Amino acid sequence: MTGTLQVVTLTPNPAIDHTVTLERLVPGAVHRARSEQFEAGGKGIGVAAVLAALGVRVAAGG
Repeated sequence: MTGTLQVVTLTPNPAIDHTVTLERLVPGAVHRARSEQFEAGGKGIGVAAVLAALGVRVAAGG
């Protein structure tokens, strides 16, 4: 999609998604993270990300 179409999303309750990668998961054991990643989250943020991937000009706020 191209052109001047722009969408603004508003997320009243934005979040920070925290993803942790483990070597393996053993119930009841102590685990050490191999890596971690932080990303903006929330429904409006997700919608904005999909629209941007489709080529729509978008602005997201919270």
